[in-house]
Amino acid sequence: MSICPNTGVRDFPIRNLVKVTDTLVSGINESFMLSTQWEQRSTAPQFDIANNDKGFLQEGTKYSSGTNVTTLRFQGNSYTLQSVQICTPQHKDFVLEADKPNVMAEVLLCFSTPSEIAEKYVIFCVPVLNSATTTPNIYLTALANDRLPGGPISLETLLPPRDKQVFISYSTCLSQLQGGKSVATQARVLVFYKSIVFPNIKSLIGPLYATRQFNRIVKESNLNRPFPAPVLPNLLKLSTMAIPFTIDNETSWNSFLRSGNARSDLYGTGVDVREDTTSAYKCTPLNPDVHISNNIIKIDTQKGEPLISVLEKRKTELQPTGGAASVSSSQIENLVAAAIGITLGIIILSILAYLLSRLVAKEGSYTGDWFQIPDWVKSGSPILVVSLFVGFFGFGLGLYFR
Repeated sequence: MSICPNTGVRDFPIRNLVKVTDTLVSGINESFMLSTQWEQRSTAPQFDIANNDKGFLQEGTKYSSGTNVTTLRFQGNSYTLQSVQICTPQHKDFVLEADKPNVMAEVLLCFSTPSEIAEKYVIFCVPVLNSATTTPNIYLTALANDRLPGGPISLETLLPPRDKQVFISYSTCLSQLQGGKSVATQARVLVFYKSIVFPNIKSLIGPLYATRQFNRIVKESNLNRPFPAPVLPNLLKLSTMAIPFTIDNETSWNSFLRSGNARSDLYGTGVDVREDTTSAYKCTPLNPDVHISNNIIKIDTQKGEPLISVLEKRKTELQPTGGAASVSSSQIENLVAAAIGITLGIIILSILAYLLSRLVAKEGSYTGDWFQIPDWVKSGSPILVVSLFVGFFGFGLGLYFR
């Protein structure tokens, strides 16, 4: 059994006393390997009526088919979406000062992995602002109105707009109940501090606390009820300390927090296109008979060969034994070989024509030459002719097999 250490970041959420600015966030920027495959839904989103007091949505593995699940690749590891919850604000201290008074709720998207890795959970945290806007959040609008906006939507729309998908990240130790014992479990938290906006946040209270009466669903009429407290999956305990771990100055801010841009990592477009070294990736063989089952790919990402090593081997295999020749040199050699071949062909034809004309002249059927051979060729001895032929032929073979 292991427990969380007394030092370092613990529990969820943590507290921040430092004034958040874009400049401060950019100062802790780090390149994260992050990509998400979002599940598409063709029906209006709904709360989980069976847990109507918890604020869980009908999203995640419980409600997803084997071929339509939301998956996450983070730092080379694969995660699956477990749950989505709308709860009381947890990271109000991490948003911009002007937005703090308007934070009324928060969306938690919890991902997990069965792999034995350091961080088994990744939690997306998206504060919700109750502010006036001409572009309210699409997903929350569909949830409140119980109808789609005219086409399928995905949980991707629960993130801020693409130009505002900057997050503050921290790794925290949580206590998890396993076999009746508390075990230390590490989780990575991503706070999208620029938030999403939904102007009529209380309209979600009605469907959130709805109850099923006979064959119909009755919405809660008291819209002043608060959003529920957060609940993490798989018996993860939120708090073990009386006072939350606190970021109280810029030194602790720079030590325990990092920031990233999901726009560059998720979409790879615009000025935020990421650049990674090849040493950051691994190549793992895929055997369809072993690694694919029920349309799900399962690969141990801890194994595999670094991409940089694979590329070095490929470079060695493609390099000729005698050294790599440049493209220009190869083209020149081809031109020289073609010229020699043409010249050699002309010489051979000339010699054959000359020999044939001499043979016909000796038999008396024709006294003239069939082909006007230059005098220097006629005066040459057979040995000279054969030497020239052998020389050009040998030079051509040498270029061909070089």
